[in-house]
Amino acid sequence: MAACTVLRSGRRIDRGRCRGGDAGDVHERPHAHRRPHHGGRPRGRSRIAWALECLAELGFRVLRLKTGTPPRIHRDTIDFSRMLEQPGDEPPRAFSHFTRSLDVDQILCHLTHTTEETHALIRANLDQSPLYTGKIRGIGPRYCPSIEDKVVRFSEKRAHQIFIEPEGRTTHEYYINGLSTSLPEEIQCAILRTIPGLEEAGMIRPGYAVEYDFVPPDQLKPTLETRAIAGSISRDRSTARRDTRRLQPRVSTRASMPRSLFRGARR
Repeated sequence: MAACTVLRSGRRIDRGRCRGGDAGDVHERPHAHRRPHHGGRPRGRSRIAWALECLAELGFRVLRLKTGTPPRIHRDTIDFSRMLEQPGDEPPRAFSHFTRSLDVDQILCHLTHTTEETHALIRANLDQSPLYTGKIRGIGPRYCPSIEDKVVRFSEKRAHQIFIEPEGRTTHEYYINGLSTSLPEEIQCAILRTIPGLEEAGMIRPGYAVEYDFVPPDQLKPTLETRAIAGSISRDRSTARRDTRRLQPRVSTRASMPRSLFRGARR
Protein backbone atom coordinates (compact mmCIF):
# COMPACT_ATOMS: atom_id res chain seq x y z
CA MET A 1 0.00 0.00 0.00
CA ALA A 2 1.15 3.53 -0.72
CA ALA A 3 1.36 6.04 2.13
CA CYS A 4 -1.56 8.44 1.99
CA THR A 5 -1.16 10.67 5.03
CA VAL A 6 1.61 11.64 7.43
CA LEU A 7 0.31 13.08 10.70
CA ARG A 8 1.98 15.98 12.48
CA SER A 9 3.30 13.50 15.06
CA GLY A 10 5.11 11.64 12.28
CA ARG A 11 2.74 8.69 12.23
CA ARG A 12 1.93 7.38 8.74
CA ILE A 13 -1.55 6.27 7.73
CA ASP A 14 -1.35 3.79 4.88
CA ARG A 15 -4.55 3.52 2.88
CA GLY A 16 -5.47 3.09 -0.75
CA ARG A 17 -7.79 6.05 -0.48
CA CYS A 18 -7.93 8.98 1.90
CA ARG A 19 -10.99 11.07 2.74
CA GLY A 20 -10.47 14.67 3.86
CA GLY A 21 -12.84 17.08 5.60
CA ASP A 22 -12.82 20.36 7.49
CA ALA A 23 -12.59 18.95 11.05
CA GLY A 24 -15.68 20.92 11.85
CA ASP A 25 -15.06 24.60 11.18
CA VAL A 26 -13.35 25.47 7.85
CA HIS A 27 -11.14 27.91 9.80
CA GLU A 28 -14.03 30.30 10.40
CA ARG A 29 -13.51 33.80 11.77
CA PRO A 30 -16.72 35.34 13.13
CA HIS A 31 -16.95 39.14 13.45
CA ALA A 32 -19.34 40.73 15.92
CA HIS A 33 -19.31 43.40 18.62
CA ARG A 34 -15.99 44.74 17.24
CA ARG A 35 -14.27 41.64 18.65
CA PRO A 36 -13.38 39.16 15.89
CA HIS A 37 -12.44 35.66 17.03
CA HIS A 38 -11.67 32.34 15.43
CA GLY A 39 -14.31 29.63 15.40
CA GLY A 40 -13.83 25.93 15.92
CA ARG A 41 -13.13 23.68 18.82
CA PRO A 42 -10.95 24.86 21.75
CA ARG A 43 -7.26 24.79 20.88
CA GLY A 44 -8.24 23.69 17.36
CA ARG A 45 -7.29 26.79 15.40
CA SER A 46 -3.63 25.88 14.90
CA ARG A 47 -4.54 22.42 13.60
CA ILE A 48 -6.96 23.84 11.03
CA ALA A 49 -4.53 26.55 9.91
CA TRP A 50 -1.77 23.95 9.59
CA ALA A 51 -4.01 21.66 7.53
CA LEU A 52 -4.90 24.51 5.17
CA GLU A 53 -1.23 25.35 4.71
CA CYS A 54 -0.58 21.70 3.82
CA LEU A 55 -3.37 21.74 1.24
CA ALA A 56 -1.89 24.85 -0.36
CA GLU A 57 1.57 23.26 -0.46
CA LEU A 58 0.08 20.20 -2.17
CA GLY A 59 -1.24 22.37 -4.97
CA PHE A 60 -4.81 23.07 -3.89
CA ARG A 61 -6.31 26.53 -4.28
CA VAL A 62 -7.63 27.58 -0.87
CA LEU A 63 -9.78 30.71 -1.01
CA ARG A 64 -11.56 32.83 1.57
CA LEU A 65 -15.18 33.95 1.47
CA LYS A 66 -17.40 35.91 3.79
CA THR A 67 -21.04 35.67 4.75
CA GLY A 68 -23.31 37.12 7.39
CA THR A 69 -26.44 36.56 9.40
CA PRO A 70 -29.13 38.89 10.79
CA PRO A 71 -30.27 39.32 14.38
CA ARG A 72 -32.93 37.03 15.82
CA ILE A 73 -35.85 38.55 17.71
CA HIS A 74 -38.65 37.33 20.00
CA ARG A 75 -42.05 36.69 18.43
CA ASP A 76 -43.97 38.33 21.28
CA THR A 77 -42.21 41.67 20.73
CA ILE A 78 -43.21 42.02 17.05
CA ASP A 79 -46.12 44.21 15.95
CA PHE A 80 -47.41 42.20 13.00
CA SER A 81 -50.29 44.65 12.46
CA ARG A 82 -47.85 47.09 10.86
CA MET A 83 -46.59 44.53 8.33
CA LEU A 84 -47.91 42.82 5.22
CA GLU A 85 -48.74 39.13 5.45
CA GLN A 86 -46.73 36.86 3.18
CA PRO A 87 -48.50 33.48 2.89
CA GLY A 88 -46.78 30.47 1.39
CA ASP A 89 -47.62 28.80 -1.91
CA GLU A 90 -51.06 27.24 -2.12
CA PRO A 91 -50.83 24.37 -2.56
CA PRO A 92 -47.33 24.17 -1.04
CA ARG A 93 -44.59 22.92 -3.35
CA ALA A 94 -41.82 20.55 -2.32
CA PHE A 95 -38.17 20.89 -3.26
CA SER A 96 -38.11 17.31 -4.54
CA HIS A 97 -39.83 16.31 -7.77
CA PHE A 98 -40.48 12.91 -6.17
CA THR A 99 -42.82 14.47 -3.57
CA ARG A 100 -46.23 14.66 -5.24
CA SER A 101 -47.98 16.70 -2.54
CA LEU A 102 -47.49 18.25 0.89
CA ASP A 103 -50.15 18.35 3.60
CA VAL A 104 -48.80 20.92 6.06
CA ASP A 105 -50.23 23.78 8.08
CA GLN A 106 -48.17 26.72 6.80
CA ILE A 107 -46.98 29.54 9.04
CA LEU A 108 -47.21 33.12 7.83
CA CYS A 109 -44.17 35.23 7.12
CA HIS A 110 -44.46 39.04 7.13
CA LEU A 111 -42.98 41.88 5.10
CA THR A 112 -41.74 45.22 6.39
CA HIS A 113 -39.00 47.62 5.24
CA THR A 114 -36.16 49.85 6.31
CA THR A 115 -36.65 53.61 6.50
CA GLU A 116 -34.56 56.71 5.81
CA GLU A 117 -33.89 56.82 9.55
CA THR A 118 -32.50 53.28 9.29
CA HIS A 119 -30.17 54.29 6.46
CA ALA A 120 -28.95 57.41 8.25
CA LEU A 121 -28.11 55.37 11.35
CA ILE A 122 -26.18 52.81 9.32
CA ARG A 123 -24.21 55.46 7.40
CA ALA A 124 -23.28 57.17 10.67
CA ASN A 125 -21.79 53.93 12.02
CA LEU A 126 -20.01 52.43 9.01
CA ASP A 127 -16.71 53.01 10.80
CA GLN A 128 -17.79 50.33 13.30
CA SER A 129 -18.59 47.71 10.65
CA PRO A 130 -15.82 45.15 9.96
CA LEU A 131 -16.98 45.17 6.33
CA TYR A 132 -15.82 48.77 5.99
CA THR A 133 -12.82 48.88 8.34
CA GLY A 134 -10.75 46.28 6.48
CA LYS A 135 -11.07 43.57 9.15
CA ILE A 136 -12.99 41.38 6.70
CA ARG A 137 -11.06 40.60 3.52
CA GLY A 138 -12.96 37.65 2.11
CA ILE A 139 -14.98 37.82 -1.10
CA GLY A 140 -18.71 38.18 -0.63
CA PRO A 141 -21.33 36.00 -2.37
CA ARG A 142 -23.42 37.37 -5.24
CA TYR A 143 -26.58 37.18 -3.17
CA CYS A 144 -27.82 38.31 0.26
CA PRO A 145 -25.59 41.38 0.77
CA SER A 146 -25.39 42.89 4.24
CA ILE A 147 -27.64 45.82 5.10
CA GLU A 148 -24.52 48.01 5.17
CA ASP A 149 -23.74 47.00 1.58
CA LYS A 150 -27.30 47.64 0.43
CA VAL A 151 -27.41 51.11 1.99
CA VAL A 152 -24.06 52.11 0.47
CA ARG A 153 -24.40 50.51 -2.96
CA PHE A 154 -28.02 51.49 -3.52
CA SER A 155 -28.02 54.89 -1.88
CA GLU A 156 -30.86 56.06 -4.12
CA LYS A 157 -33.27 53.56 -2.54
CA ARG A 158 -35.48 54.98 0.19
CA ALA A 159 -36.31 51.54 1.61
CA HIS A 160 -35.21 47.90 1.46
CA GLN A 161 -37.52 44.95 2.03
CA ILE A 162 -37.24 43.02 5.29
CA PHE A 163 -38.91 39.61 5.63
CA ILE A 164 -39.89 38.47 9.12
CA GLU A 165 -39.64 34.66 9.18
CA PRO A 166 -40.32 32.16 11.98
CA GLU A 167 -37.39 29.86 12.74
CA GLY A 168 -39.77 26.94 13.31
CA ARG A 169 -43.13 25.74 14.62
CA THR A 170 -42.07 25.31 18.23
CA THR A 171 -39.78 28.32 18.75
CA HIS A 172 -40.35 31.98 19.55
CA GLU A 173 -37.34 33.05 17.45
CA TYR A 174 -37.85 35.03 14.27
CA TYR A 175 -35.23 35.50 11.55
CA ILE A 176 -34.93 39.05 10.13
CA ASN A 177 -34.24 38.21 6.48
CA GLY A 178 -32.60 41.14 4.69
CA LEU A 179 -30.88 42.61 7.73
CA SER A 180 -27.57 40.71 7.81
CA THR A 181 -25.02 42.88 9.60
CA SER A 182 -21.78 42.92 11.58
CA LEU A 183 -22.44 46.23 13.35
CA PRO A 184 -22.13 46.31 17.17
CA GLU A 185 -25.04 44.94 19.16
CA GLU A 186 -26.18 48.33 20.48
CA ILE A 187 -26.34 49.69 16.92
CA GLN A 188 -28.35 46.67 15.80
CA CYS A 189 -30.86 47.33 18.59
CA ALA A 190 -31.17 50.94 17.45
CA ILE A 191 -31.65 49.85 13.81
CA LEU A 192 -34.52 47.55 14.78
CA ARG A 193 -36.29 50.51 16.43
CA THR A 194 -36.42 52.32 13.07
CA ILE A 195 -38.23 49.51 11.21
CA PRO A 196 -42.06 49.49 11.14
CA GLY A 197 -43.37 46.76 13.45
CA LEU A 198 -40.01 46.24 15.18
CA GLU A 199 -39.97 49.36 17.36
CA GLU A 200 -40.32 47.25 20.51
CA ALA A 201 -38.48 44.18 19.23
CA GLY A 202 -36.56 42.15 21.76
CA MET A 203 -33.31 40.87 20.27
CA ILE A 204 -32.44 37.31 21.26
CA ARG A 205 -29.00 37.42 19.66
CA PRO A 206 -27.29 39.86 17.32
CA GLY A 207 -26.22 39.35 13.73
CA TYR A 208 -22.57 38.80 12.81
CA ALA A 209 -20.29 38.25 9.83
CA VAL A 210 -18.16 35.16 9.20
CA GLU A 211 -15.06 34.60 7.10
CA TYR A 212 -14.20 31.03 6.14
CA ASP A 213 -11.67 29.14 4.02
CA PHE A 214 -12.73 26.62 1.42
CA VAL A 215 -11.39 24.47 -1.39
CA PRO A 216 -13.18 25.46 -4.65
CA PRO A 217 -15.05 22.41 -5.95
CA ASP A 218 -13.67 22.73 -9.50
CA GLN A 219 -10.61 20.92 -8.09
CA LEU A 220 -12.66 17.74 -7.67
CA LYS A 221 -13.61 15.04 -10.12
CA PRO A 222 -17.27 13.96 -10.40
CA THR A 223 -16.42 11.14 -7.99
CA LEU A 224 -15.26 13.74 -5.37
CA GLU A 225 -11.67 12.51 -5.82
CA THR A 226 -9.29 15.46 -5.87
CA ARG A 227 -7.45 16.28 -9.09
CA ALA A 228 -4.25 17.17 -7.23
CA ILE A 229 -3.83 13.87 -5.34
CA ALA A 230 -4.94 10.53 -6.76
CA GLY A 231 -6.96 8.51 -4.26
CA SER A 232 -7.75 11.52 -2.06
CA ILE A 233 -11.48 12.15 -1.64
CA SER A 234 -12.87 15.43 -0.34
CA ARG A 235 -15.91 15.48 1.91
CA ASP A 236 -18.55 18.14 1.26
CA ARG A 237 -17.58 20.39 4.16
CA SER A 238 -14.19 21.25 2.70
CA THR A 239 -16.05 22.80 -0.24
CA ALA A 240 -18.88 24.19 1.86
CA ARG A 241 -20.20 27.30 3.53
CA ARG A 242 -21.39 26.82 7.04
CA ASP A 243 -23.25 29.05 9.49
CA THR A 244 -21.58 28.70 12.90
CA ARG A 245 -24.99 28.74 14.57
CA ARG A 246 -26.95 26.32 12.38
CA LEU A 247 -24.12 23.86 11.69
CA GLN A 248 -25.60 22.80 8.35
CA PRO A 249 -22.98 22.23 5.61
CA ARG A 250 -23.94 23.13 2.05
CA VAL A 251 -21.94 22.17 -1.00
CA SER A 252 -20.70 25.24 -2.87
CA THR A 253 -21.73 25.56 -6.50
CA ARG A 254 -20.75 27.89 -9.30
CA ALA A 255 -24.14 29.58 -9.00
CA SER A 256 -23.52 30.59 -5.38
CA MET A 257 -19.97 31.86 -5.78
CA PRO A 258 -18.44 34.97 -7.38
CA ARG A 259 -17.68 34.53 -11.08
CA SER A 260 -14.15 35.89 -10.55
CA LEU A 261 -13.21 32.70 -8.68
CA PHE A 262 -13.61 30.62 -11.83
CA ARG A 263 -11.59 32.67 -14.29
CA GLY A 264 -9.06 30.35 -15.81
CA ALA A 265 -10.39 27.38 -13.87
CA ARG A 266 -9.66 23.97 -15.36
CA ARG A 267 -12.78 22.25 -16.70
